[in-house]
Amino acid sequence: MGTYKRDGVWYYDFRLDGQRYVTRVGPKKSEALAAERQARRGVTRKVPVLTPKTVEEAVTSYLEVGTSHWAPGTRRSVASVLGIFRASLGDVKLADVGRNHLEGYRGSRSAKVSANQVRREFAVLRAFFRDAVSRKLLAENPVPGIPLPRAEAGPDRVLTEAEEQRLLEAVERPVLRDMIRFLLLTGLRRQEVCGLTWQDVDLGNACLTLAQKKTGRIKRLPLVGEAVELLRGAFRSLSGASVYVSGEIARFPSSPIFLNGRGVAFHPSTFWLAFHRACTKAGIADLRPHDLRHTLATRLIRNGCDVPTVGAILGHAPPYRETMRYFAHTSEERMRKALEAMSG
Repeated sequence: MGTYKRDGVWYYDFRLDGQRYVTRVGPKKSEALAAERQARRGVTRKVPVLTPKTVEEAVTSYLEVGTSHWAPGTRRSVASVLGIFRASLGDVKLADVGRNHLEGYRGSRSAKVSANQVRREFAVLRAFFRDAVSRKLLAENPVPGIPLPRAEAGPDRVLTEAEEQRLLEAVERPVLRDMIRFLLLTGLRRQEVCGLTWQDVDLGNACLTLAQKKTGRIKRLPLVGEAVELLRGAFRSLSGASVYVSGEIARFPSSPIFLNGRGVAFHPSTFWLAFHRACTKAGIADLRPHDLRHTLATRLIRNGCDVPTVGAILGHAPPYRETMRYFAHTSEERMRKALEAMSG
């Protein structure tokens, strides 16, 4: 693969003798190219690495090489799942792993964790075996075709105003506080806010332009004043300017808007972990980042917003069947108002 740029940072990524070598270098392509040349020279002088034979050896190799360029939070999560899998099937030869092993593992995990967690763990296993196939350690990936438990759709959770205040006070890093508030003002998904770049922003017209993966449509989302101010603050942090200067955004088209401590975009899983820690600190249970989207939709409906408008804000497609779910949070209140109107 050579060198590539992701979130403003250059990486080198190459394979040699069946092994993959990936490293995050820095902001300059020249440095990545030089680091790749040095790494290739170093690899050729090493004693050839033995091809992993067992599941335990393959997992160790994957965690050392295949995930070295991932965000720390994602790597820890994957390592946790593969650690459980390695403990269960460690001595089994990688080439012998088949349907019976995976169904047995699924059964043992289903007795201990939720159906959604089992599905997440098998997504990790699918990626692990896909990497093994690409390294020619296996002929085919054994995970596809394994029946998984049905996903459990939890109830929509709506954040109260008191909980919102406690949550924002519990967040230690200002950028994370801004991201949470921005989600409540726009209804974006966490993947969208983490991947938001300055080329998606038109501050002059106070709007965002985003491609919707679910519907294949382009969504143009107006921004309220507070959301615009959050973006201006993020731009001042990026550019180092004391004030926002109109037109300067063009200098940073592909730069992420919300930057972590390393100056790159937040990975969605890293944001999720930080959000979960803040909820725990604030004493708020059973709240996910996606529930901020539910909260905005419910607040809009309670304020009299119609279904097509709420659906358009969330990026739903007509006839907005998915949007109708949010009326469940406001049905009692609307019925009470209707009955009071009749009795008056």
